Amino acid sequence: MPQSQIVAHFQAQADQLLAGDLERFVEMYSLPLPIHSPGGLTVVVDPEGGTDFLNQMRAEWARRGVVALRPDVSAIELPRANRFRVWIDWKEIDAAGVEAPGSTIIYYCRKGPTGLRTEMMQYTHMATPGLVTDQTLIARSA
Repeated sequence: MPQSQIVAHFQAQADQLLAGDLERFVEMYSLPLPIHSPGGLTVVVDPEGGTDFLNQMRAEWARRGVVALRPDVSAIELPRANRFRVWIDWKEIDAAGVEAPGSTIIYYCRKGPTGLRTEMMQYTHMATPGLVTDQTLIARSA
């Protein structure tokens, strides 16, 4: 899969997320979805938990004035058995067009007949510490 398609995939996800098209967004992920962060492991176990987690993220971005996200892909692993990792430094953009560093995430992906799906995520830097480990609405902690 060419880098341009991978970037387009993650840009489409960001656009859907900010537009509130969460059902379509959640379909791009395999469940259960392990999310590793500096605070521990969270597992999103169902679409409702995924939607709740995404709403928490959208609320945090709105609070900080983020109106757009841009994926800056720093590396793509060579695929093995249609699985590969993608390293992304997310950029957060405000209404004035000012870009600021966001989270850095490693996505564990699988290319299938319906397209690219994320099977696991690993935050190496979180722009919103504590968000993923807030278990009130999203999942269970391992």
